[in-house]
Amino acid sequence: MEALKGGDWRERAVAMSGLAMLKDKALPAIQQLTKSSERKARLTAVDALNAIGTKEAMRLLLQMAQDDGDHQVRAEALTVLSRRRIKEAMPLLTEALRADDAELATAAAFGLVYYGEQGRGILREALRSNNPTTRQIAARALASVGDRAGVSELTKRLSPDLPEDQRITLLQALAKSGDQKALDELLALLGSDRPLTRLRARAALFGVGGLAVPALLRALEGDDPKLKTEAAWLLGAWRITSAREKLVRLTTDSDPQVRAAAQRALARLDELPAP
Repeated sequence: MEALKGGDWRERAVAMSGLAMLKDKALPAIQQLTKSSERKARLTAVDALNAIGTKEAMRLLLQMAQDDGDHQVRAEALTVLSRRRIKEAMPLLTEALRADDAELATAAAFGLVYYGEQGRGILREALRSNNPTTRQIAARALASVGDRAGVSELTKRLSPDLPEDQRITLLQALAKSGDQKALDELLALLGSDRPLTRLRARAALFGVGGLAVPALLRALEGDDPKLKTEAAWLLGAWRITSAREKLVRLTTDSDPQVRAAAQRALARLDELPAP
């Protein structure tokens, strides 16, 4: 238990493996963690119950998801339950979807996606909510699985008057659903003259993941040095080996920032994966 609460990642991994083997025999000790006044300890309990994975462990997780006073702990519990598709969690997910806390509502929305058409039906119903935040969160979850209702809702919300950070959030959700127009706009923002805009676009594209790779590879061959620099950074961070030849060419680019970004990206390609 001490390794679970305060050990490094190796000690925690060993402890989790031990709990998985002990199964319900470990539950009395884990149950004490669920009652701790410290959030970190209760989050550890969520991880431990997930590792144990028995019906009784899921019952305790359901109790935490319903009763814990901390939104982060409830969100983590709901995330575990939904990924395991525990049917008894659906009423809790439906209720949490309309929570004022955005982290909890988001965990609930993306959790409902795991329940197939039944979960998507609940999310589509939430699109008719009077709360615009609830509608947006539900739409993002639906768009993540390519649901037309979610994509349509996000597209309607994508007005030119939106603050930049909100617009980029919506563009990310649309790009993750496969919307090429949204992806193209994020790439254009990646070449912005404003450092904050580039940072936001970079973070959004990092969240889009593999769907952005072909466009980023093409960006390496463009004329915009800012865009080439940012594209090299992302491709290096993901260790996209198919970018190697283009990155090598950029090490002789006329722009010093492009050259430096290409060299850093190539160095990342040769690094060993993190343990």
